[in-house]
Amino acid sequence: MDYLSLIRKPIDSELQEFIEYISIICDFVPLDSPSLKVETVQNSDISYKSPVILNRECNAFISKEDVSFEDVAIKANILCKGKPATAGSKMLRNFVATYDSVAVANLKKAGFGIGAVTNMDEFAMGHDSSTSYCGRVLNPFDSERSAGGSSGGSCAAVASGVSRYALGSDTGGSIRQPAAFMGLVGLKPTYGSVSRYGLIAYASSFDQIGPITRNVEDNRALFEAISDVELRKSNVESYKILVPDNLVALCENSDCIANAANAISRGEIIHFDMPYLDELIACYYVIACAECSSN
Repeated sequence: MDYLSLIRKPIDSELQEFIEYISIICDFVPLDSPSLKVETVQNSDISYKSPVILNRECNAFISKEDVSFEDVAIKANILCKGKPATAGSKMLRNFVATYDSVAVANLKKAGFGIGAVTNMDEFAMGHDSSTSYCGRVLNPFDSERSAGGSSGGSCAAVASGVSRYALGSDTGGSIRQPAAFMGLVGLKPTYGSVSRYGLIAYASSFDQIGPITRNVEDNRALFEAISDVELRKSNVESYKILVPDNLVALCENSDCIANAANAISRGEIIHFDMPYLDELIACYYVIACAECSSN
């Protein structure tokens, strides 16, 4: 499949989707934010209000080389031959990757260009992208608010409009949390669906490389490009989609989550209650700290 054909469409055909995206941004970003101003944008016969992000220099990148909107920005703990792989640490400030991670190699095979390297919490051990030797990543919507972490640089690159899509890594929320802070689609793939080879590890049994984009369609295309070929060809009819009802009930948009799962026409939907919710966070930190101390 030509994955780029899924996402690289003429601007006119994307206009309605872009307007819908902007309307979502307008709903949750205060329009008096110091990082925004509202301008009227005219395209063909359609005009609409658009928040113009002023803070595009949000310290999202380790290096400003190869910054390109169409290329995939890469978190600094994912190896890409010839590019810095600092993992946000001064100890690795001069380290340049000598080979491609499997995820990057798969991107290249699918026809994606590889862009600049993004800022991150040092060794991915953080939640607000403030522990990097390159300094704190700023939330492009409001520099006084957290960018989230540890993939804050990748998310800021996409949210600021500098990059169309990016890769991050997620151990315990490092893609999903900053993506949520910036109104993006951030996916932590099912463990094993994307190779960890070439990812500087934090906690090996939790780490996953995943896509960060502005919409679900782009996210799917990027995920399918980085995932293993065997998994990509697997039969969707055999999928089992698990819905943890007691966990979903805690979400503000629980009805939306349940409806989305039920709307999937292929695969088997299994409802269940997830046990040990009160103990899960403690278990995560015990296991993650034990693993990172041995990596």
